[in-house]
Amino acid sequence: MNKKGQIYLAVTLAILIGLGFYFLSRLPKDPTEAQANITETSNRPADLPETAPASSVPEEGVEECSVSSQSLGPALNINSADVNHVVKSELLQDEKKFYQKILLKDGMQYEYNEGGCVHFAYAIIISPFSYKGIDKALWISEALKLIRRNVFTEEGRDKMKTFIAGLEEAEKSPTAPDENGMNLPCGDAHCELRLADKKLTLSYDMAL
Repeated sequence: MNKKGQIYLAVTLAILIGLGFYFLSRLPKDPTEAQANITETSNRPADLPETAPASSVPEEGVEECSVSSQSLGPALNINSADVNHVVKSELLQDEKKFYQKILLKDGMQYEYNEGGCVHFAYAIIISPFSYKGIDKALWISEALKLIRRNVFTEEGRDKMKTFIAGLEEAEKSPTAPDENGMNLPCGDAHCELRLADKKLTLSYDMAL
């Protein structure tokens, strides 16, 4: 082989050796890496991008709330002439709840709260309410007297009408209460009259 052929052969060998080193450098150092890359690609759904936006995946166990904070409001009239002191009257937006507490000039205390999510509920709590033994007629007559006082807003009076109707119907019913109170009829909702710690509580709960 002449000198020109030897030079050609040497250049060809150098190119082949360089290509060999290049392809060897492209191979994964860890033999399992290539298989992992193949598995990850094959398991990804074809109709989704490589990373799905967080908002596109519904969160499990989270129920949609049917009660809006904007729908909640006061039932007690803090400007009533009977009010001596307003303890609290505010919307607790994070809890989807409106809460009020007032003290009247005669010493009575009225608390009101409403709110919910998959249920809508409200309650009026009046104290002090003294009682001895089980006296259905007395409980009803006293409860009616207390929720008819001029300390409610127009919307509050509408809500008290539900309790008034339930109390009047319960008065005619032969159903006897227990020592803690009684259930009240109020259509598809659940209503109660409860007595504890010298407090009278009337509550309403409706599944939405």
